[in-house]
Amino acid sequence: MEDIKMVLSPLREARKRMGMTQPELARQVSVTQGHISRLESRKDNASPDLAKRLAQVLDIPVTKILYPDE
Repeated sequence: MEDIKMVLSPLREARKRMGMTQPELARQVSVTQGHISRLESRKDNASPDLAKRLAQVLDIPVTKILYPDE
């Protein structure tokens, strides 16, 4: 059986680095905790406006949120 590596999303890595929980981040960017969870698990994509807010709060380039695999 092949080993499958789970690559953490840049969003989750940045949130953890900042010592924030999903609910804390959600409050700061005015979305639900569920929305943050879906973004981190790559089940949803951030709008450009939300990506900007997340980037500001997490101190990361907006491109890390809009294009997490690059």
